[in-house]
Amino acid sequence: MTSRSSSRCWPAEPPEALRTLRDGEELTVGEVAERAGLGPSTTSEHLAVLRRGGLLQSTRSGKLVRYRADREGIAEMLGQLHSYLLAPSEPQDTPVTQG
Repeated sequence: MTSRSSSRCWPAEPPEALRTLRDGEELTVGEVAERAGLGPSTTSEHLAVLRRGGLLQSTRSGKLVRYRADREGIAEMLGQLHSYLLAPSEPQDTPVTQG
C-alpha cells in the first residue's frame, strides 16, 4: 500500500507563479509565463481555463490583462468538493446477466 504523502501528484511547495497569485499579486500572462517557465500561449490558455473555472479573476487595462486568485471562488469550489467527497455513494446498477 502506498502512503498518501508519497502518492501525491502535486509538489509540496507550489511553483513561484502560483504562490504569487495565491498571495494576491496581480500578474500578466507574460509574468506568469516567465515565472512558470512556460510559453505565453500555453500560459494564456491555462489562465483562461482557471478563470472560467472560477479560480482566477482578471482585469483589463488597455491591452494588458492581469490575473489574480479569486479567493471567494476558490473557497466555494473547495466547499463543493468537500460536500461531494463527504456525500454517501449511490449504489451502482449491476447488470443482470442471463445464464
